[in-house]
Amino acid sequence: MSLACPDCFSPLNGPRCTGCHRAFESDGGVLRLRAKDDAPAEGERAYLELYQARPDPWRYEGRAAEVLKAEAVMGVIDRLLRPGARVVEVGCATGHITRRLATRPISLVSFDLVPSAVVAAQRSLTPETVKADIGWCSANGAHLPVARHGMDLVLLLDGPVSWKLGPDGFDRVLSEALAALAPGGRVLVMDYMTPARFEELRGPVQRRLRIVETHPLPDRPWYIFESMLRVVRGTAPVRWLLSSLGFARALARLGRLFGERGSKHLLLVCEAPG
Repeated sequence: MSLACPDCFSPLNGPRCTGCHRAFESDGGVLRLRAKDDAPAEGERAYLELYQARPDPWRYEGRAAEVLKAEAVMGVIDRLLRPGARVVEVGCATGHITRRLATRPISLVSFDLVPSAVVAAQRSLTPETVKADIGWCSANGAHLPVARHGMDLVLLLDGPVSWKLGPDGFDRVLSEALAALAPGGRVLVMDYMTPARFEELRGPVQRRLRIVETHPLPDRPWYIFESMLRVVRGTAPVRWLLSSLGFARALARLGRLFGERGSKHLLLVCEAPG
């Protein structure tokens, strides 16, 4: 899928904008599409340091709850996708969702602030299963490197509150998502937090977008259990237990009994207001 200049939103010809003619550089082999007025976010240095310390900072791989989370997210996404849909994934991290999106016949832009994360996401793909046309880059969700009014689906997953953008930064990301939407498009917003903080996500979102679906993922019992075993998490029996999909599904059944109180992830499906 074609990338666009984050300043004027014209398409790129290689590393150069066809509109303002700005030439963009690469970082670690990944095209760096940052707007001229793009000041580093408060948490950006922390993210860079996290990826330097550990290739997969959030241990997405090997944790059963993360697998179930990805399945739940893709279940919602697949209801919204049509062949050829134009999708932008903001903050692809190491590709936990990306490699699932890549198996769908869509046009996809996947990016992250951290170039090494983008490289990891690229390497996570199995070439023979890829059906998507994918554009990769390093960018910022406050300056989306896609054409205005051209996206059928904007993904803001794991998630705008955790990114520590502050109120103004969060609002800017939502404004960018709205500006990128094609008529009838959707924005998916998800974050990881305690239920008592869900309004920190829902409140800012509904000031910019109309929430049409709310999906609390029933995963809080699993994360509580994991935290209880933190000291012995590295032992083989505990690693096996935390990687067990059957065990995670059993805890999810428990979580469903409590509604939002049994959730650590809240997924919102949104559309343009009015």
